[in-house]
Amino acid sequence: FIPNKIIAAALGKSNEAPPMLSELLSGRTAGIKPTLYVCEGFACQEPAVGADAIRAKLDQLTRNVR
Repeated sequence: FIPNKIIAAALGKSNEAPPMLSELLSGRTAGIKPTLYVCEGFACQEPAVGADAIRAKLDQLTRNVR
């Protein structure tokens, strides 16, 4: 549970976002590994790449809401 957050996903090798998410995901690409972008205040942190890094970032984000 992460309140007041938006989670959006784009899948596929083409890195093409679904039309409704194209503006939100514009300029954010992933290679062959899953990638998590955390943005706030119109600025994004360095992306977390790979399952372990994503898990750690999500743990960090949820630590303050539990």
